[in-house]
Amino acid sequence: MVEVPAGEFIMGTAGEEIPRWESMRCFGSHCGYTDYVRDEWPQMTVYLDEFEIDQVEVIYARYERCVEAGVCSPSREPAPSPDHPVLVKWADADAYCRWVGKRLPTEAEWEKAARGIDGRIYPWGDEWDALWLQVTFDMAYGFKTVSVGSHPEGASPYGALDMAGNAPEWVSDLYQVYPSGRFTETSLWLGGPYVRRGAYPLSMGTADVPALHYRAADRFPGGENDLSGFRCARGPEPPVLEDVMGVSTSWGSADSPVLFCHELHEFYEFIFFSSC
Repeated sequence: MVEVPAGEFIMGTAGEEIPRWESMRCFGSHCGYTDYVRDEWPQMTVYLDEFEIDQVEVIYARYERCVEAGVCSPSREPAPSPDHPVLVKWADADAYCRWVGKRLPTEAEWEKAARGIDGRIYPWGDEWDALWLQVTFDMAYGFKTVSVGSHPEGASPYGALDMAGNAPEWVSDLYQVYPSGRFTETSLWLGGPYVRRGAYPLSMGTADVPALHYRAADRFPGGENDLSGFRCARGPEPPVLEDVMGVSTSWGSADSPVLFCHELHEFYEFIFFSSC
């Protein structure tokens, strides 16, 4: 695991940057779905306590031990190699992390581990370099993953590897629009699509581009039966809410609780979420 010190970091995407990233979804006069890019806005300052996160994604070989113990379900995706990132449903990722005495990282923890405190676009800096990660192309032909840690040159400021590329990764949070202003990290448990980070399988022949989808701030929803990779974290346990209809308890700093219940954007006909 790698250590991420306590403190503030810049999370999300600045408003003036949104048109730049949205334009990458355009091919001629046609633009792909772009609303989710706006869900990275507003850019915020987030305080987190110190935590640890796995340096690499959980691999098939380690996950198989959880299956043998009867805690995790087998992956539906055959293992290309024992040292490739395992692809599982969110519930199994959560079960594995708890089985090894850890937990899934929150969305904010994941992003801080990926980009550090300077607001960089990619784990290694602001300039795109396809040689520093494994780009996953074409969902029709399945995930094209590689052995974890194959691109050490793409390490994050804290030494985490494959934070861009290889398998997309589950985090603990549900997909929701960001609040405005400064806040402390919270988790909202309402049931619905979870957030995936770090990679998005691109479709060949579309306007999707890796420079857009492999940014540290990029986020995408995933249904409970979708398959993604994951890594585990260790640190203060996020709050479990008894009242899931409005206020969540802040954790990390001595800031006051925050209202974290927002109407979600509609995205894709098969993904919807009933909030407040």
